[in-house]
Order: sequence, then C-alpha cells, then structure tokens
Amino acid sequence: MDEAADQPQTKGKRKPPGRSQERRIWDESGSRCQFCGAAGIAGLQIHHLDENPANTIDSNLLAICGGCHERYKHGVISRNEAFRVKYYLTEGKPPFPLIAAPAPQSRKTTIKVEVNKGQVADKIVNNHYGQKGAPIILPGTVAEDADRYNYLEYLMERLAEFRGAGASFGQKRQGKIHVGVIRSMVKNDWGALPKNLKLGVWQSVVDDLKAKIRNTALGRVRTSQGKGCYHSFEEHVSKGSAE
Repeated sequence: MDEAADQPQTKGKRKPPGRSQERRIWDESGSRCQFCGAAGIAGLQIHHLDENPANTIDSNLLAICGGCHERYKHGVISRNEAFRVKYYLTEGKPPFPLIAAPAPQSRKTTIKVEVNKGQVADKIVNNHYGQKGAPIILPGTVAEDADRYNYLEYLMERLAEFRGAGASFGQKRQGKIHVGVIRSMVKNDWGALPKNLKLGVWQSVVDDLKAKIRNTALGRVRTSQGKGCYHSFEEHVSKGSAE
C-alpha cells in the first residue's frame, strides 16, 4: 500500500457544503452529535474527516457539536475515532440512537402561471419524500457473523495502531494511521469491504492482517521479546461475552 495514503491530504481553499448537503449529513447523524449524544442541529457543525476543507464529498463530512469539535482539535477525540463513527453511521449502526424523523409528507408548491389576458391559473406540484431503508446485508458474507466481523475490525484497528507506532522506531512514515486506510487496503487486496467479504475467505484475511501486524516495526520488536501482537479469535469472542 502506498504510504502517502496514510498522510492527511494537502489542505485546499475552504469550500462550504450547500444547504441540501448539510441536511444530508445532519440526517445521517440523526440530528445529534454521535460523539457525545447532544441533540439538535442548532449546535452541530460539519467536520472534514481528512482535514481538507476543500474536500466536501459526503463521505468526507461528519456532523459534530461545537464542544466535541474543539476536543477533536485538541486531540481528545482521535482521528481514528472520527472515521470509526462515520463508518458506523454509513452502516446504520450509530453510537447514539437517531432522533426519529417526522413521517414523510407531501409538500405542495403553488406556481402561478399567467395565461390569456392576465388570468391566473394555479398549478399544484406535489413532491414526495421517502426514507432510507435498513442496511443491506449480503447472504454468506462476514456481516452475517457479528463475532467474525468484530474480530476483523479489531485486527484492522490493531494494524493501524502498530503502523502508527512506526515513528518511534525510526520509520519515516508521517501522519496518523487511521483505520479507514486499513479498511480501504482490505478492499483493494480482497475485492470487497470487510463486511461484504465472503465467509469462505475470512480466515485468509485474518491471517493476512496478522502477518502485516507482525511485520511492523513494533510487531517485530514484540515478537523478538516473546510478546504477543494481538489476541486470538477465541480470546476476542470470550472477552466480548464477558463484557
């Protein structure tokens, strides 16, 4: 994987999102901050995940309250956590429950059209608004097995953590490594996002991620010291059950 992908993008000129785009981002978060649970769009701001204010595509934007935005700027909320929240929102698994939106209604707009000697006719246009459906889970994929899906997430976060520690061992890698980069790497290597991987390749992906973790600078040091770099699938499942 190209190490340049791990670095924050070069910041460009600020390009504010439009009103309709802001509404989409607010709707995605359920009109609340998904870091602290604060409700109400009046206090929400738009955060750029890659910290490039010129990149205003929906996948790079996240609703966040002013307080949490400040905590992010001061490092209290990590970049990895911001990407994780965005991922869970796109998967329909928000950290905090979404505030129920009002039922779809028809909106009537009256358009006045002048015809025949100044007479006025009213034309009524009905606009219907629907709601988003439930997340799609493909049959036979990792998304059907919560334990295997969560273990993949754990290994990807572990790899991001170990690669991020590379600077401590003299590596030239710059910038924070976020789990979104690792998730994209898995997609490039295996042809699908982790949740959409076939259950039949799950073990191979797990073995690949473990090898990459052991091959980091931190992984090599821990291995030479006889220390583990990750816990097993069984340990992970047992830990989750205990919690």
